Amino acid sequence: MISKRLGDQAAALFLAAVAGVFWFNSRDMHYQSEFGRPGPGFFPTWLSLALLVVAGILFVRASLSSEADAESPSVGAAGVARRLLRPLLLLAFLMCAVALMSTLGFLITVGLFLATVMTVVERVSLWKGVMVAGIGTFAFYQLFSVWLGVQLPVGVILRP
Repeated sequence: MISKRLGDQAAALFLAAVAGVFWFNSRDMHYQSEFGRPGPGFFPTWLSLALLVVAGILFVRASLSSEADAESPSVGAAGVARRLLRPLLLLAFLMCAVALMSTLGFLITVGLFLATVMTVVERVSLWKGVMVAGIGTFAFYQLFSVWLGVQLPVGVILRP
């Protein structure tokens, strides 16, 4: 049986490892473009830093939890699998989005990713998921392409 404290600490360490992999892979990308605008390494660097901070907070919080919280209730293998299903689905969808980004481009990939996460992982209705995906995709496009001037992948489909 795995205690809740140990499971939360393991999840925090896993998140820290993912942040480390993101940061390690972003080191080869330029942080800034030659015009002083954010380059392709800007977002992965800050994302990995934010993930690392969140992982640290989760680990400290799990470590400082009271003994009553940490010892009850213990979960078996089925409970661990049930707890890990949503994060693993999210990670699988994220990996698919990264793999499809150069082919489909930013707009289509992010729209599909957000719609899938909202409907499958968060279990909202299809129309709410599509609405959130549309608004979120537009907001991300505005932030990165328009305001920060980051060149986003166009993809094979929308390429002129």
